[in-house]
Amino acid sequence: MAENSNVYSPILKNFIVDMGSGGGGGGATDPYWNNVVWLSSFDNTVTNEANTAATIALYNGASFSTTQTKFGSHSVFLDGTTQMIGLEGGRDIATNEPFTIESWFYPTASVVGTIVFGAVSSTDIVAGGSAGTYLWFYSSTSYRLYIDGNIRVSGSLDPDVLVPQNQWNHIAITRDTNDLVNFWVNGNLVGQSSSYYPNSINAEYWRVGQWGGGTQYGFTGYIDELRFTYGVDRYTTPFEIQQPTMTNDPLSAQTTLLLNFEGVDGSTSFTDESDFNHTVTVLGDAQVDTTIVQYGSGSLLLDGAEAGLSVPSTNILPGTDDFTIELAVYPNVITSWQCLCQIGNYNAPGGFTLISGGSQTRMEISGSTYNTTALVAGQWNTIVVQRASGLLYVWIDGVLKINGSSATANINSASPLEIGYSSGAAGVYRLNGYIDGFRFTTGAARYDVGLGLTYTVPTEPFPAA
Repeated sequence: MAENSNVYSPILKNFIVDMGSGGGGGGATDPYWNNVVWLSSFDNTVTNEANTAATIALYNGASFSTTQTKFGSHSVFLDGTTQMIGLEGGRDIATNEPFTIESWFYPTASVVGTIVFGAVSSTDIVAGGSAGTYLWFYSSTSYRLYIDGNIRVSGSLDPDVLVPQNQWNHIAITRDTNDLVNFWVNGNLVGQSSSYYPNSINAEYWRVGQWGGGTQYGFTGYIDELRFTYGVDRYTTPFEIQQPTMTNDPLSAQTTLLLNFEGVDGSTSFTDESDFNHTVTVLGDAQVDTTIVQYGSGSLLLDGAEAGLSVPSTNILPGTDDFTIELAVYPNVITSWQCLCQIGNYNAPGGFTLISGGSQTRMEISGSTYNTTALVAGQWNTIVVQRASGLLYVWIDGVLKINGSSATANINSASPLEIGYSSGAAGVYRLNGYIDGFRFTTGAARYDVGLGLTYTVPTEPFPAA
């Protein structure tokens, strides 16, 4: 596991049931209880245990069973025809609203060709109606997750390997706070949308184990412990960026610049703590500040006029290899593009520019731009920019904002690395604010991405309070 790994791990207490509140088990309550719309343990009843007027029903001969259960005494068995579980009386998912739908599935036949979750727009969906949002194990080599009729997540995987027969599998679909849609199975992120999807989603009616529109997509097997949560992505937890250090760092040999800006208040002496011990040139009145700090006792104070730092880039340049940039930024103002760091001017071949603007944060590499949300003035914002195998990832305050955009350009400019400083070319200016904990790692991606992202599979029944 890489240092500061971006491991998605929700708090286990989310899934421990309060014995006195209507569910099995025992322990702490669900901190998101007020967001739960549908909840059922299927223990010989389809009563919706959530504190809402929404309902749950079994259709077309779906029945309770004691043959296989994940938790409690019963599960629901579906025979792969028209049998299904219905969730009704909910509401649409609002624009930009996170959500989580999850359940346990025990297939007794191949899941290829089945739909396990589906939301439909018609109120007359018992007899028919096609799903606009659904998870479809499309073929023996692929799956598709449609949102409002469009494929948002897909992949080339054998569904029968992904969701093995004759065992319990936890399946979840979420939309996170970045408006990215995620597909999770048995503790692993299987797929994520390549673009943001902030739109409202029809979700008043759902079908589980069918799509309500025919007989060809039915799931065969058992279903247990179903929960739908509005307003919460239960499986995406921001991680905290720690102060960069050379101590016990497995990537210390690839750390090509490390600046923690320690020193007495007003000092203009800056030490590169990496093994390369670069000379750091002070531009303007850049200085140590001991009042506003993120790590340790000092930060870099920049006035937005002439201040900045310059470091030779010879040992830093990653070429086309992996790299990781980490820093904390405290902008005094959010205004026209302010440079956080760069090699070469904006849009210059062979360089890059990381800038903060009034409505966006942008990473530019050899003329290609990658945009995400703006920083917040008057507070610390932690930023990670990473290229891994030709794909760009950006985290702000521990939340993944840019997820694997293609970025293969060669970073090989002879220009120095500038921190908080730009010549003003192409409308990029100097930072008015503070920087702390700056680290550049060349030839290595420090943060886990892609299928390395995991969550803690629920180990107890969902809490009914």
